[in-house]
Amino acid sequence: MAEQLQHGSVQVKAAFLDRVRQMEAIAAQCSLGKLATLEGHGEKMFLLADAMQQLRELITVDMMKSVMALQGSPLGFRTDKDKEEKPGYPVEVVKEVFVEAMIRGAHMIGNETNIIGARWYGTKEYFDRKVREFPGLTNFRPVLSPPTITSSGLGAVVKASATWKRDGRNEEYKEAEIPIRINQGQIVDAIMGKAERKLLARVYKQLTGNDQPEGDAGDALDNAVNVTTAAKDEKPETKADAAPPAPAADAARGDSPAAAAGAEGLRQTLAGKGAAKEGQLPLGGGKKATADDDIP
Repeated sequence: MAEQLQHGSVQVKAAFLDRVRQMEAIAAQCSLGKLATLEGHGEKMFLLADAMQQLRELITVDMMKSVMALQGSPLGFRTDKDKEEKPGYPVEVVKEVFVEAMIRGAHMIGNETNIIGARWYGTKEYFDRKVREFPGLTNFRPVLSPPTITSSGLGAVVKASATWKRDGRNEEYKEAEIPIRINQGQIVDAIMGKAERKLLARVYKQLTGNDQPEGDAGDALDNAVNVTTAAKDEKPETKADAAPPAPAADAARGDSPAAAAGAEGLRQTLAGKGAAKEGQLPLGGGKKATADDDIP
């Protein structure tokens, strides 16, 4: 009988844990951070390809059963298909996302990973942990200004900056404007959460030199929920009666009627709270970033 290790009330086979440790070692040796230190493009490519293939071979059916159980939960990972009649992605897609997450050093728990359009997306929680755990980094302090509504009413701009120490030296991300799209029914906290995620992604890019996806997973999830809900409420249209723009495309551009209605609702809310001046959200002074979820 295979040796078993006791973790509280859960028994895990030692062979299973050994395989997991092998996977973690491979992911650590061929992480994007390690690959960035290499000069040769060909060397990077073949090392990454070999690591990904080794991880695919090490991942077992039983492992994927456990990973699939985490899908759709904020304790695990979220997707843009959580609200559909058959929620989530098939195991083949989740496995590839799992492999990419390991290479990027992202967890499949704690809402660090989202699956959007069958691809991996890093959330605010992921970037927050990666920045704060960066070797030699201390005293990280992000600062976000109150957002300003754009002239179209469909977006906002947040000024953001950050300071920290790395190995005792003062460093900073200089203040820059971060554009945010306003989705239907979105509140100020959601806008600030999106801005925080983008700031953290930019800081992590500055620290590592690795490009990070700028798109907001929260946007994609919001749009997917809105489009899915609208599709269930609408009656089937004939080809002649169908409206030219696709709802998903409108949502992506931020110019759909739903998006406009959401922006107008936000403006009315702000007016009711007595905004100091047109275009400025009544948040007072700069807001220090928190670890609140950016995905509803």
